[in-house]
Amino acid sequence: MENQQPSNTQSPAALAAQPAQKLSNQGKVIFAVAIFILVAIFGVGMKWIFSVSPANAPFFLFDYAVGLSMIFLPCTLPLAFVVVPLSMGKGYAKGLGIALSFGIGVAMTLSFYGALIGAFGQALGIANVELAKNILYAIAGAMAIFFALGEIGLTNMRMPSYSGKIPDFIQKRQDFLKAGMLGLFLGNVGVGCPNPLFNAVIIPKIIAEGDIFQGWLIMLVQALGRFTPLLLLAMLGILGVNATTFLIKRRGMVERATGWATVFVGGFMFTLGLFTHDWYVYSGTHSLLETITREETITNMLGSRIATLGHTHAAPMGLGLFGQPLWWGSWFMVAVWLFPLWWYWSRKRKEAKSASDADKPLLQTKVRWMASFLVTLSLLLALIFGYALPNWFLNKIAPMHDTQGIEEEAPTAIACLTAGPYPLQIEVPTELSFKFLESGDCANSETHKLLKPIGIEHERIMHVLIVKEDFSTFAHIHSEDLGPITQEMIDNSRFGVNYTFPSEGVWRIVAQVLHDNTHTITKSFNLVIGENLSPVLITKDLAVNKVFSAEDNSIYNVSIAPDGKILAGHQTTINYHFEKDGKPVTDFSPYLGAAAHFAIWSVDLGSFVHEHGVLEVSEDGTEDHHGAINIVYAHGDGNEPISDGHADEHELSTSFGPDVKLFYAFPYPGLYKIFGQFKHGEQVITTDFMVIVDPDDHGMMMDEGEDHGH
Repeated sequence: MENQQPSNTQSPAALAAQPAQKLSNQGKVIFAVAIFILVAIFGVGMKWIFSVSPANAPFFLFDYAVGLSMIFLPCTLPLAFVVVPLSMGKGYAKGLGIALSFGIGVAMTLSFYGALIGAFGQALGIANVELAKNILYAIAGAMAIFFALGEIGLTNMRMPSYSGKIPDFIQKRQDFLKAGMLGLFLGNVGVGCPNPLFNAVIIPKIIAEGDIFQGWLIMLVQALGRFTPLLLLAMLGILGVNATTFLIKRRGMVERATGWATVFVGGFMFTLGLFTHDWYVYSGTHSLLETITREETITNMLGSRIATLGHTHAAPMGLGLFGQPLWWGSWFMVAVWLFPLWWYWSRKRKEAKSASDADKPLLQTKVRWMASFLVTLSLLLALIFGYALPNWFLNKIAPMHDTQGIEEEAPTAIACLTAGPYPLQIEVPTELSFKFLESGDCANSETHKLLKPIGIEHERIMHVLIVKEDFSTFAHIHSEDLGPITQEMIDNSRFGVNYTFPSEGVWRIVAQVLHDNTHTITKSFNLVIGENLSPVLITKDLAVNKVFSAEDNSIYNVSIAPDGKILAGHQTTINYHFEKDGKPVTDFSPYLGAAAHFAIWSVDLGSFVHEHGVLEVSEDGTEDHHGAINIVYAHGDGNEPISDGHADEHELSTSFGPDVKLFYAFPYPGLYKIFGQFKHGEQVITTDFMVIVDPDDHGMMMDEGEDHGH
């Protein structure tokens, strides 16, 4: 006789204690094979997602693997405590059917949210991806806090979980329909999941696509990934192997722990949405996590970054979602955390007051101890997150990352960029026009005070360096490429370049001019080219031997050799060695008044420097510019050479090689991209290498002025 069906009023937790029906040998074989396949999928998926180069990974496969990883997080793990008990004690076919019904319900809810987010992205457009993200974070954080309050007993609005609290309108349905409806309802739990891969890649991808169907499809694949380990656990449960028994027996403790953890995660997400990513940087939490993880952990695991959502290490100057100051954010987050804690204490105090005379003394003692604990915790949270971390970032981390060169920049220098024709498109020449001001407003010519005088530096009036944010394309161009510099340009402090952008995406534009033969002014801009933007995937490539071609397609073998481990804040020499046709190249010529030009970016784009090559480094570790071909021509007739402090005019070499050295102190740990330019004959060779900069374990930080950029 078949096992009796449990009544519809039984909770999933109660069903967990019922034994599974005995299976036939054939059924056991089928289940064993299916379980083996699911285990293999899960194991391979976990290994793959933490080792794959996302630049070479199909997006939907990556999406599915991200879904697999959700089983370790509170947005998916609690679902196991529902689907396993629901499936147990029902027999082979029915138990599996119930598990699949539950999964279909979860998939329907998550895919609906995907369509909704796609519509959201469509309405706001790619230019407002950051705004869309902030709104989603705020909503997800608020929802997380709302339901967490129920889990810890402060409100009556509780999400169904492994504890078996199923709403009556679901409880009264038949088993398959009940499982499906429960999946629909519980699918809400995973929408605001704090998985960095989900939040930094999957959600922005949907917003960037701005397509309802694509959003639906991406989240459907995500749901399939999330359900795979749940199905595995359910099938084990059907066989009588209940992997959730330990936690089910302690469901009250786990429920409360999950609730309080969700309060803190939700409070962070809510604050992040209201105060934006700039607050996250300002708060110091961002830099603290990078210090703990050494950042490379995240780089190795994710290997990717969203172009318009990248973080910066300089002190941010933005405002919150509604114009509120960033410094409010940390105090707001602490308040959001502390409010439920003190509310919970207030509840316990009321319970102690209304307790019986026998229980009252003990309960009141517990309440007093809880108050002491909460006072201490409140002071610690306020001190650490409200004061210490923001001040640590502003006083220690931001100044180090802001170091841009040994020359002191003019403090009030302003650069204005206009680009056209609009809309900006690929494969169409784009005119980039830069105007440099000492003070004033770019939009109001009456307030302008032009930046003067602007002189020649490294044989050009202005250097413009352009890079796509995935570092796949680089250019170094100048106003002189369009023709001679005119007096009108000089009088108006306005210079232009033309560039044809080869692909859609977000591009970083850096313009540099020399002011008063003293200050090198460096200004950066972002330009969005095209409309069909996708998440930017950065390939980590630490090769030290590469092959590059010159403008005439000549092939060069180039190797780099740092002088030991590269540490942040320490002067490092990286030797570039060139060979052609198996022979060392010994007849390089100066390129723009230097042995070489280097454009160095951290992959988070928080640090940039334009450096120059040297031929030798003295024994004391400082630059020896013998033959380092760095001269500047005074503006005017262009015939009078003047020293910029980087050349020995009496010992200039016009032919050198095969080694050129980069001498530089990287400002902070992380991954850096180095573009180098060298001149051989009439051809310019452009190289690109990546290096890892390790933190200084002794805490040495680079002082203001150690960075040698120009």
